Amino acid sequence: GINVGNIVLATPAGLAAPLVVDGALSAAAVTGSGVSNVSLVANGNITVTGNIDNTRNDANSNDINVMSNAAVALGGATTGASGLNGFRSGSISLIGSSIAWTGSIDATGSGASSTAGNIALLANGTTGTVISGVDIRANGNGGGYAGNLSILSPFANTSISSISLTATEGLGGNLTFIGEGLSLTGLTANANGSALDVSS
Repeated sequence: GINVGNIVLATPAGLAAPLVVDGALSAAAVTGSGVSNVSLVANGNITVTGNIDNTRNDANSNDINVMSNAAVALGGATTGASGLNGFRSGSISLIGSSIAWTGSIDATGSGASSTAGNIALLANGTTGTVISGVDIRANGNGGGYAGNLSILSPFANTSISSISLTATEGLGGNLTFIGEGLSLTGLTANANGSALDVSS
């Protein structure tokens, strides 16, 4: 396995290849500076105590992809695109036997008329609560659209404190959930196009 401080995956042309570890991967923080996809793949646990930060100013930001055969535990993950023009935030995909985070999973477009990225969470654990976290946001700004959120935990439960998929003028985001059970304290979405699809 690998246990390091900060990981920087930022190249001018963008980084296509993932960081692949046969065992566990542990880091204090990870960034791609918005110019590269941040892709982490491990056979063991993936733990990032701080944020995976792929935000970018005055341009589209890139994606965050985290895939583990074991547990994924993060402080948070964000791909926000900001600035004065209409940009798009990168999407966020998290896959593991369990997924947990203590901060925010945030693909909000924070610039003027910026569109949010989509967020997908997939956990294949079979007992207890396999997806648990505080906050998920994929909000659009101005005329930009909100992102869509897909949560798949087919064999166990999911617990999230709050989800926000709003847009000030553009279309709101859609939430799709497939799993054993969903505990959700707060959901904020738009009347202009948002949809909720929950099945278990």
